[in-house]
Amino acid sequence: MSAKQQNKDQKNQIIGLLIILGVFFAYSQYSKRSIQFITAQQIPQQDKDALYVDVRNFDYHGRPHYKKAIHISCDDIKAHKNLQEIEKHNTIIIFCMMSRARAQDSVKILQKLYPEKKILCVKGGITAINAAFPNDMTY
Repeated sequence: MSAKQQNKDQKNQIIGLLIILGVFFAYSQYSKRSIQFITAQQIPQQDKDALYVDVRNFDYHGRPHYKKAIHISCDDIKAHKNLQEIEKHNTIIIFCMMSRARAQDSVKILQKLYPEKKILCVKGGITAINAAFPNDMTY
């Protein structure tokens, strides 16, 4: 192989890697921006018709519950099960224990299923809601 051909192959490899890195970076930035977070203190400012959904799985039972929320596990959302109540509301507010993995996964899935709906995630999850509104909790 000539030096010219090797140089061309190296350039093509570099371009390919740059494209892959660019796509990865764009996706990671998009996925971060696609989730809208609210604080627990912002809950009273939300749409009065908003549906609050606790997406905890195994850690739901025997823990504090927000009185205004319904429970649809993250596993059910991933399986597209028990979503009838979500279909009735325009604003959906999602949380789990800390609103990290499960809540964010649930938000992304629901955004794809219902692009016309406003889907928010409570930063800090049920822990933050409990701290902000202890009188709105059941045990």
